[in-house]
Amino acid sequence: MIHCWFTKRNINSCIDSGKLLPHETERHIENCFACRQFYHAQRELAQQLTAGAASQRQPTSPFLHPRIMASINREPQMSHMERRSFAPIWALAMIFIGIGIFSAHLFRSRQSLFTLTNPQLSAPVMQQIARLPAAPSSSNLFELTKALDQPLEMEMQSVISDAKIAIHLLAQNFLPERSIEPR
Repeated sequence: MIHCWFTKRNINSCIDSGKLLPHETERHIENCFACRQFYHAQRELAQQLTAGAASQRQPTSPFLHPRIMASINREPQMSHMERRSFAPIWALAMIFIGIGIFSAHLFRSRQSLFTLTNPQLSAPVMQQIARLPAAPSSSNLFELTKALDQPLEMEMQSVISDAKIAIHLLAQNFLPERSIEPR
């Protein structure tokens, strides 16, 4: 099964590059019916695409070659080291952007901890606090603590939900898809 996967990769790369198949791949194709079918289908597809491309080919402009050569001569050659020096700058910029977004989110969430903006949460909490006497007893203290913890619990549930959604979206967009092949 894994040998077939490697064979199919070899077939694709050899057909795409126009090279001959390695001896081991040819031997496998002779013995494996599925890989033989795959090879013939890929070879036929490549021949059809090449034939179709030949009919679509347009003549090149006589001015194209001189324009390309002129643009090559005009542009200064960048050394390999100069091109590589941009990579750390982009990485550093992305890190600063990430820190800025994280800081903005943290600042906003910190403000929401100190101010109750949701009227559905603040009204019951304020009513429960108003019902408490001036010197809370142990049972009233438990009720007060429970009432004060309610907005924090709701915020924590919201943060956990947002984190799950973010992880799911990252997994969907950045992790490679599992290739399911018939066994």
